[in-house]
Amino acid sequence: MSVDDWWRTRSHGALPMNDASGFTAFVLRHYPRLGDSRDFSPGDWEEMRRNAPETAALQSVQRAAIDKIPEWRQFLSSLKSSLPLCTIRDETLLEFDACYGVLVGLPNAEGALIDKIVLAYASLLAPVYLLYELHQQHTAEGAETLARLDEPSDEARPVFEIIERELAARFGLERLDPAIAATPVPDICMDNLGLGEVTLADALFTEHRW
Repeated sequence: MSVDDWWRTRSHGALPMNDASGFTAFVLRHYPRLGDSRDFSPGDWEEMRRNAPETAALQSVQRAAIDKIPEWRQFLSSLKSSLPLCTIRDETLLEFDACYGVLVGLPNAEGALIDKIVLAYASLLAPVYLLYELHQQHTAEGAETLARLDEPSDEARPVFEIIERELAARFGLERLDPAIAATPVPDICMDNLGLGEVTLADALFTEHRW
């Protein structure tokens, strides 16, 4: 089965790409509704989550994704060939996340104080990806995000276009509308997010985004 078939033959069927409620309903099949994690001891809440059928469903998807890592690495190799001046770094952590991920660092002019980064995340739960640009400045306290752009700057536009073309051609993925990605999922918690803090972007991809 091709990666395209693998994504599109999931049990969710055809998800409407402009319907946040459809994505939310599907997400709730993979994340248990256990109340606010802050109302329980960490050990009790983790045990409840671990034993929930929704957690088993998510873990099944994550295990299946391990078999497809070679296809994802081919995609990364293609990016390296197409963007030889950029830094390409795999951001995939299947043990924790519901996505593959890649970071593309744009080349900096000599003496530049701001890093420009493009992040792409391909969901394991739906045939969609998240794509955005970050501008960061390094300080003595660490990296400070100056801007997050859903539409690319002139320098990042070619990177966006290559990533979009590759994800569509190789995996049949569509870009998730940023407004839908920001939709709250009020009934679930994640490791570092309590009730009312989780969005579709967190659940479909990862809460550990840049």
